[in-house]
Amino acid sequence: MNSSSPVLIGLGTNLGQRKKNLELARAELDRFCEKLEASSIIETKPVGISSKNDFLNQVVCLHAASFETPAATLKTLIELELKLGRDRKKNAPDRVIDLDLLYFGQQVCSSEPILPHPRLQERLFVLEPLVELVPDFRHPVFGKTQQQLLADLKKRKRVG
Repeated sequence: MNSSSPVLIGLGTNLGQRKKNLELARAELDRFCEKLEASSIIETKPVGISSKNDFLNQVVCLHAASFETPAATLKTLIELELKLGRDRKKNAPDRVIDLDLLYFGQQVCSSEPILPHPRLQERLFVLEPLVELVPDFRHPVFGKTQQQLLADLKKRKRVG
């Protein structure tokens, strides 16, 4: 990857020392790139899972990442989740860390990993940090910037 093709990763945690979990994940991811930028951390209610624990969410942008392919990147993210204590059982809604590959530059993949992440345009907790980091980065399928995707979602959900 080159610096004009960022790797964008969503981070989430709702167990344990949540800020520390994000800090550890960022430190691990920083080893794979020349420069890592991180969005602000936001606290959100769980989406799509049944849990009483709120999440801390953040997006990181890896510039000039050393990942060769999206599949290799996904493998590395899963290994990092396990290293940081993630229970990957299907029925485990709570997560010490969750690392989602959102974008791998402008690549589009229809098999594992599906890229861009198939639900990112439906999630405020992903779009808000993306807008903070890469507001004009275009979704390679929809052709819209992150700002436009966020505006569309807010309009659909009537969120201020």
